[in-house]
Amino acid sequence: MSREDLLSTIVDESVLMREGCWWGVSAKGDTDELEISFCALSDLVTIFLSSAPATLQEYTSSGLHKLLKWWAKAKRHAAQQFWSSGESSIPLVLVVGVLKSKRFVTCSETSAQGGEGARIELRGKVNEADGKLFFTTESSWHLESNELNLVIHEAAKQETCAMLQTATRMFRVPKELKMMAQQVWEFILKL
Repeated sequence: MSREDLLSTIVDESVLMREGCWWGVSAKGDTDELEISFCALSDLVTIFLSSAPATLQEYTSSGLHKLLKWWAKAKRHAAQQFWSSGESSIPLVLVVGVLKSKRFVTCSETSAQGGEGARIELRGKVNEADGKLFFTTESSWHLESNELNLVIHEAAKQETCAMLQTATRMFRVPKELKMMAQQVWEFILKL
C-alpha cells in the first residue's frame, strides 16, 4: 500500500479552533481588513488560529482504520516498555495528523476571567458561501488588545503548529484481577 493510500494532504483555508470562549469576525473600512475578537466564557480558554494556506496531513479513512487496528494491539506493549514501577497508570498519545502553517496564534489560558478578551487585526476574507476562513500572511497581524495572552508565531516556511491525536491511559491491574483482565483483552483482540 502506498503512502498516498494511507495519508491525505489538504491545502486550503485557515483553521480556527477554540474552547471556553466566544469569537466573532468583523470587517473594517476595507472588506479585506478584518478584526477577530475573542471573549472568555470560562477560566479555561484555548485558542488556535492559522493563516491560509494551511496544510493538513491526516490519515485517509482506510489508513486510519489500519492505524487504529495496529494501535489496539501496540498500546499495551508500548505501556509495558515505558512503565516505571511506581506508576499506577501511563498516558499514551498517538498522532493521527498534523497541521502546518507559516503564521498562527495560540492561547492556553487557565486562569481567564469571564469577559476578558483579545482582538487581532489582520487581512483576509470569510467565504460567505461555505464559511471558510482565509487569513493571509501578506501583511502583519496585530494584537489590538490581549487580556487572554495570545501569542503570534511566524516562520519563513510552513511548520507544524498543531497535532490531531488520540489519547488513552493504561492502568496497572492488581494481581487478583490479572486473569480477568487477560480474558477481556483476548476477547477484544478477537473483535
